[in-house]
Amino acid sequence: MSVPLDDGCARIHPLLDRYLDGEVDEADSAEFRRHMNECPELADLVKGRTALQTRIRAAVRNSESPPGLEQKVHRALDSRNNHARRWTLVAIAASVLMVFSLTMSWRAGRLSVSSDPQDGYIASIMTGVPRVMQIGLQQHVHCAVLRKRPSPLPNPEQTARDVGPQYGALLSRMRSHLPSEFRILEAHVCSYKGRKYTHITVTNDSRLISLLITNRSQGEAAGSDLQVVATAAGEQLYSVSAAQYSIAGFETRDHFVYLVSDMDSGQNLTRLQRLLPDLSSTVRALET
Repeated sequence: MSVPLDDGCARIHPLLDRYLDGEVDEADSAEFRRHMNECPELADLVKGRTALQTRIRAAVRNSESPPGLEQKVHRALDSRNNHARRWTLVAIAASVLMVFSLTMSWRAGRLSVSSDPQDGYIASIMTGVPRVMQIGLQQHVHCAVLRKRPSPLPNPEQTARDVGPQYGALLSRMRSHLPSEFRILEAHVCSYKGRKYTHITVTNDSRLISLLITNRSQGEAAGSDLQVVATAAGEQLYSVSAAQYSIAGFETRDHFVYLVSDMDSGQNLTRLQRLLPDLSSTVRALET
């Protein structure tokens, strides 16, 4: 339970971010330090914010794109492997975008102090997202956006083995439904925050799409937090947006199924609808 701030705390605490950024005058700075020496709550807050600020600044330095970076990456990679080259550039762009989002979220006060920058970033983009849809968003960001990919990427035969026989046929049908410029990048079983899920990652070297299938826990349901936006193949579809991501999905008796991407919400929902007949039949077959 939080302790009510006294008059001194009430005046000093709002100076925190300006103090850390060196934007308070000498008198306020001295008063802030005196109060911090007498107030363990403020001292702990400063310690946590300083550590977070250090991590963000380090991430910005590590993700900086100096002039000529793209040309250097192109020269460093095998010019015959166009997919690998393009994917490296997409990964760099995703890293820079994540750092920018982290910085803006912290500035806006939406990024909580956390020992794990990944958890802090994910928490910062969850505001206003219904709980059921948060599940798919967390899994996409954890595995498709932030996770380091194996090198070399698995071939189609290995990918089919990684997701298991229950999804092997779905992989083949997905390939037949994808536009020619899209391909399955990776498919496997992953876990985030103790929840396992099957994850198929699709890309056209500029867009990143995740198909995610996870078991429902007892009591979890779309409920009243979500509005049905479409019905197809007998399934009720839901769609929301968060930061630069679009999340569409549906629920069956035992599963949540999501399509999460950096496309706009209309494109993302349309892509799910095209996959829906095969996707629904595959998931429901697991429940018989």
